[in-house]
Amino acid sequence: MAQLNLQYRKDFPLLRDSDVVYFDNAATSQRPDSVLAAVDDFYRSANANPLRGLYALSVEATQRYEEARKKTAAFVGTHDPACIIFTRNTTESINLVAYSYALSVLKEGDEILLTVMEHHSNILPWQMAAERTGAGLVYLEPDEEGFISDEKIDAAVSERTRICAVGMVSNVLGVMNPVRKIADRVHAAGGVVVVDGAQGAPHMKVDVGELGADFFAFSGH
Repeated sequence: MAQLNLQYRKDFPLLRDSDVVYFDNAATSQRPDSVLAAVDDFYRSANANPLRGLYALSVEATQRYEEARKKTAAFVGTHDPACIIFTRNTTESINLVAYSYALSVLKEGDEILLTVMEHHSNILPWQMAAERTGAGLVYLEPDEEGFISDEKIDAAVSERTRICAVGMVSNVLGVMNPVRKIADRVHAAGGVVVVDGAQGAPHMKVDVGELGADFFAFSGH
């Protein structure tokens, strides 16, 4: 058996100081020393209301927030930091899109396209949106190996498809979904694409433009 490189454990206090083997990272990840130090430094030296104060400490807090926004924009491959909206987690981000966008554009007869592999956080908000607006839910089915074929995409997308919500990577199967192919087909039909990037962003390079994502949700923990 190959020897595992466990040097990463030294970066995480909980892992470094115990023999814990932690697997629940899809829900909550451990924080490395660098993150804990950055959070601690902000609260110790720059904690104030950002974006709405003119006093020195508020200006400092605003600058730090905006620097984080720029770094997040670069991380997901966009050059416009104004596209970045901070929420508490991926679930809240998806709900924000469902409540603020979907409810304002969907009407009876429209369709919301999902895959059957989605996490509940990327299913329940769309069920709510469908119930409130009269839109229908359409589900993409993977094959026996967990992959979604071009034929399934073509059959599921129609001129009624207004929103497609799809996970970048399945949290159940670990399969990388063909997001760009789905996005191209949905965009051609006049719809928008909401990508759940919770499982993808920590493990692979993200470029929201290349993905074709109109909304991309992920969290840092």
